[in-house]
Amino acid sequence: MRALFAALVIGLIAAGCQAATLDAYTEELPPYNFTDESGAPAGIAVDLLRAVCAEAALTCNIRIVPWARAYRDALTKPDCLVFSTTRTPERESSLLWVGPIARRTVWLYARADSQLTVKGPQDLRGLRIGAINQDWIADSMKRLGPNAFDIEPAPNLETNVLKLMNGRIDVLPSVSTELAWYLRKHGYDQNSVRPLFKLLDDLGLYFAVNPKTNPETVQALGKAFDKVAASQAYDQIFSKYLADAAAPR
Repeated sequence: MRALFAALVIGLIAAGCQAATLDAYTEELPPYNFTDESGAPAGIAVDLLRAVCAEAALTCNIRIVPWARAYRDALTKPDCLVFSTTRTPERESSLLWVGPIARRTVWLYARADSQLTVKGPQDLRGLRIGAINQDWIADSMKRLGPNAFDIEPAPNLETNVLKLMNGRIDVLPSVSTELAWYLRKHGYDQNSVRPLFKLLDDLGLYFAVNPKTNPETVQALGKAFDKVAASQAYDQIFSKYLADAAAPR
């Protein structure tokens, strides 16, 4: 009897530990998430998630993988989350949302020496458009028609930035801070590109949790995020990576 009771206690403890552990997957998207010089995950969202998990007494195992895998695992595996994720109507019911981490405006960019004139989506036909595999922008364009746009998929934004600068694509949807990061990394001036038109405004970046995750874990994560976001730690994390920019509340 004692042995059975001990086994039950051990089982409950093990289940509790498992519920308090999250696998967090992200991609290379600086300054929000990226691999630092030591090979470890770093960035605004990474530091923020660590602070949130510490506040919630959760263990978060953070891994950087290709976006397609990160998003797939968040959709299919309990106790799993993906970040930094754009919250869209198409994704709303598939995941549970914690955030926002930040607000962003997406522009369509071309090289500065390009003669392109693009005033709206109707002018994109015939152009090679950079996108990320299973990214919401590529998916949104595909829904307009299988042959409406020439989407050039890539595993990450860095690959697309290089493709743009090497003339392998014509235009690239991106956010100014993320695009500027990769231009600097590869020795390009920020004036090497120019915005053509605004695609979307005031989009939120979030932590997105698999809906089969323990509700208590998700609730703890949300409460901890609200507490960290209201503290000085939130601004300090942003200023660490964006010296000249305030946290976008």
